[in-house]
Amino acid sequence: MSDSPEYSRTPEQARRLRQKLSGICAAMALLQLAYVLVFTHNQPWNDEWEFIPTLCGHEPVSKYLWAQHNEHRMPLPRG
Repeated sequence: MSDSPEYSRTPEQARRLRQKLSGICAAMALLQLAYVLVFTHNQPWNDEWEFIPTLCGHEPVSKYLWAQHNEHRMPLPRG
């Protein structure tokens, strides 16, 4: 007997398992993409309207970075 471990799966079984798992991963990625395409919209929503003046250049960025938002000042996440 040798000290090397013996594997119960043959290379063919391992290849089929890898193909199944790759197929499941690809299907889940496609479903996620479909979800995003169906349920998102390309317009500001809720408090995102506050970003418009800065994005259009009507307000300086420094003022935007330190502006109070929902009773908080968050310069790092905005930058």
